[in-house]
Amino acid sequence: MSVWYSKAHGRWRYKFRFNSKPVSGDIIRPDGTSPPKRGGLTEARNIEKDIRSELRNNVKAALSAPRGRYTLAEAVAARVEAAKKRELRNLRMIKSRLRKIIAHFGADTALSSIGRAEINAFSTALIAEDKIIWKGGPRKATPETRADGMKPLAKPEKRSRSTANAILNELSATLRLAHKEEDRLTRRKLLETMPVIERFKLPKRVPNPIPDADIVKILDHAAAHLIDFLALCRLFGFREQEALHLERCWVRWQDDIIVIPAARAKSKNDEIIPIPDAGRAFIEVLCNEAEQAGQQRLVLYADPKTGKKRPVKSVRTAWERACDRAGLSGVYRKHGMRGRFITAIAETNSPEVTHRLARHVDYETTQGYINIVADPKRGHQRGEPPSASAIAIEFCTKSR
Repeated sequence: MSVWYSKAHGRWRYKFRFNSKPVSGDIIRPDGTSPPKRGGLTEARNIEKDIRSELRNNVKAALSAPRGRYTLAEAVAARVEAAKKRELRNLRMIKSRLRKIIAHFGADTALSSIGRAEINAFSTALIAEDKIIWKGGPRKATPETRADGMKPLAKPEKRSRSTANAILNELSATLRLAHKEEDRLTRRKLLETMPVIERFKLPKRVPNPIPDADIVKILDHAAAHLIDFLALCRLFGFREQEALHLERCWVRWQDDIIVIPAARAKSKNDEIIPIPDAGRAFIEVLCNEAEQAGQQRLVLYADPKTGKKRPVKSVRTAWERACDRAGLSGVYRKHGMRGRFITAIAETNSPEVTHRLARHVDYETTQGYINIVADPKRGHQRGEPPSASAIAIEFCTKSR
């Protein structure tokens, strides 16, 4: 029975399924009152029939309405909410890419009007646009004022194709989410057909570890916080974000290991890094300095005016400045420090051990570094680099 009198509510209620979903509520007259308990069953059933009829009429009206009313702004909002639920670490970057998408297409644009031709035009505009950087401003700038905080590079430079692909991937994720979702009322997909999004072809990137001789050159011109960052990558094989977010509680001195929690690991699992003898003294210094500064993270920037230390969010500017002063601008990436760590392991260990310490998901990635070590030409060009312990001493003395 779909209509009954509820003693707890003191009125008639209804409950039935409509479009495979439960619908329930109170039986209410137009004047806001409820039928009486005695002799009110027939009236309650008539009101329940009117409710069913109204629901069916609403569905007919929605089905007769033109399709494609779902806007890009609604799709972007759904994408951001999905990213928050999944606790994606690059949420800030996702929002930045979504802003570029909205700026090009328009927030009120119907999602169904974004086809292959419009996406190709967007792709062309991405690589034709000059890069701009954030010059500073309020921490929580509004979308209207955010553009005022951007400025072009001193040397004009176009957006790279890899960055354009990242923005196109974000557009694809937004459209794909709308293509999977259905309207709760009409049971139709929010985006009927998924448009084709072509990415730019990129050259295959090969490992480019930084020789220890060039590492020393970069150190001579690096800021203190950059040296700490480079030391962690070179001696322990940390990835960039792992090094920047390294905390004191990750270090287990009793076991001589560093445990990266799953929330910060690329594999989404806890990862263990052994503490080598060459890096033990260095990690102790970082932990002691972080404790004295009242900070959990180990890579800290000291304010030149106040001397107060705070965690480092990015080392991009410091890295580019150090490489430029060392005459190595554009030659290496920061990831090359981790690459040198992997090749140093491959020089004296088996491929299996190298793969395990490199913490690569695919063995094929590790094989690229092993091939560099096995290449006699690359080995000859590498010359006689300082040993790992010598590099560690160099790091400790220069950064303090």
